[in-house]
Amino acid sequence: MNTTLPRSDPPARAAAWFLRGALALSFAVSLADRFGAFGKYGAKGVSWGNWSVFLAFSAKLTFWMPAVLRPAAAWISTIAELVLGLGLLVPAWTSRAAAASGILLALYAGSLAGAYGWAAPFDYSVWTASGAAFFLAAMTRRDSA
Repeated sequence: MNTTLPRSDPPARAAAWFLRGALALSFAVSLADRFGAFGKYGAKGVSWGNWSVFLAFSAKLTFWMPAVLRPAAAWISTIAELVLGLGLLVPAWTSRAAAASGILLALYAGSLAGAYGWAAPFDYSVWTASGAAFFLAAMTRRDSA
């Protein structure tokens, strides 16, 4: 069983590596931002700047959930992004990590749309990232033969 693209298709292999890196780095940047790595909330290029601002943002996205469960959802999404970001970089795990990333990003896009309006996930290209993750999963899935 092959878990990577054939060596005879360098453009597809390069595209897969690019998608793996871009998705993994996107998760890493998001994680770093919520823990203040890029500065304080309000600084240029900083979305959250600390955990409490991220918690408030996450609570708004999970408006449909009982309030007592919202902090757990923030932690679950944080852990999922960490695990999936690392999984995208491990060749044997890429397809499954990419498929799970596509699901996580689609859920995020749906939550953004529900909380901030239908255009929000398009403004941040979340649907595009989700589609890219699903495409990466299809590109790197195990051969059935």
